[in-house]
Amino acid sequence: EKLCDYLRVIEQDYKETNPYHNPIHAADVVQTMHTLIQMIGDSFPTNKVDIFSILLAAAVHDVKHPGENNSFQANARTDLALLYNDCSILENRHIAHAFQVMLGDEDQNGWRSPPR
Repeated sequence: EKLCDYLRVIEQDYKETNPYHNPIHAADVVQTMHTLIQMIGDSFPTNKVDIFSILLAAAVHDVKHPGENNSFQANARTDLALLYNDCSILENRHIAHAFQVMLGDEDQNGWRSPPR
C-alpha cells in the first residue's frame, strides 16, 4: 500500500502540461526497462532488489521536470541552477524530489496522500 501511495504521488508530480516529460513518458520508460530486463533473462544476473531499484529509478527519473533543459537552467540562472550549482541540475532535482517524497520531507506525517 505504501509503495502504491508513493508511486501515485510521484505520478501526480509529473507535469501533465509538459509535452514530453509527463506521466506517460515515465510509464513508457518503466515499461521499456521491464521489457529489457525480461529480454536479457539470465544473461545479466540480478536479484529482486536490483530489479525493484531499476524500475523505481525509471519511474522517478524525470519527476518535476520543468520542461527546459540543463543549459537553459544554467543560462537563465534559475533557482534550480543556483540550488544545484549548475551541476546536473535537473538530474539532481529529480532524485532529490523522489527522496523528499519518500522520506516525507514535504509533510511531517509522511508523504502527502495521493488522490484516489
